[in-house]
Amino acid sequence: MLHTQVRTNSPNIFCNFEDIDGGITALTIEKKNINAIYDDIFPDKGKTLDETKHIVSNEFKIIKEFNAKFEKNVLISLNDKPPTEAVKNLIYISDEKEKELHDHLDKGDFKVQMPYELLFLNKQTNGAFLLGIGSYFPFELFPFFMDISDYSEDVALVYENIDDKFDAFISCLNNLKYDDGRFVYFSMDVGAAAAFGKKTFEYKDKVNKLLGNNYFGIMSAPSSAYIPPEFRLRNYLSETHNNTFFMGAGTSSCLEI
Repeated sequence: MLHTQVRTNSPNIFCNFEDIDGGITALTIEKKNINAIYDDIFPDKGKTLDETKHIVSNEFKIIKEFNAKFEKNVLISLNDKPPTEAVKNLIYISDEKEKELHDHLDKGDFKVQMPYELLFLNKQTNGAFLLGIGSYFPFELFPFFMDISDYSEDVALVYENIDDKFDAFISCLNNLKYDDGRFVYFSMDVGAAAAFGKKTFEYKDKVNKLLGNNYFGIMSAPSSAYIPPEFRLRNYLSETHNNTFFMGAGTSSCLEI
């Protein structure tokens, strides 16, 4: 998925009501018996890279395969072409949507969920990473937010249909450990709003049914997590490094405090 809100000096990050520009804020909770849960909308990875390739070929529609050149978190080319040029004729966007995008791009108020993604396979973990891509990006190089040095140069442009994954976006809430009414904090992927539109309001009733009133939830950028093996629910496709999990879309997390 690719969510865009393009403008300079955005977002603003505040600490004690002071703008700290490009800094990072962190919330630390010190308490015994806190349960942390991470989950995503994807199937389990395979035991080998070939097995993972087979799994993702069933999960996503493969549009075209490429040989990619990249340096850490910058995608340089696909089949020796600039990334957006390489996918331009493979990604459908209506003339009306393209005009709307260009009209709003310089205002910082255009948000879109992209079902077209580049699929990278991790040579170290046998996991995968999805990178949303659109043909409208105006530069030849395609920078993003994760170092993919451990990933294979063989990538694929894929289409993801998530119509049947509405409930999966809050799947972390189906694996709560305690039933003593403790407070639950959770985060879900904001991409659900772009993907499901008005249907997103149904999450409120679903969460209330699961948690009652003792919770606080946010829709935000997809969660990442460090999870030792003994705390994992399954073999996540989204393992980017040893015991570290992230995907460009579809992840969720929660804390039982």
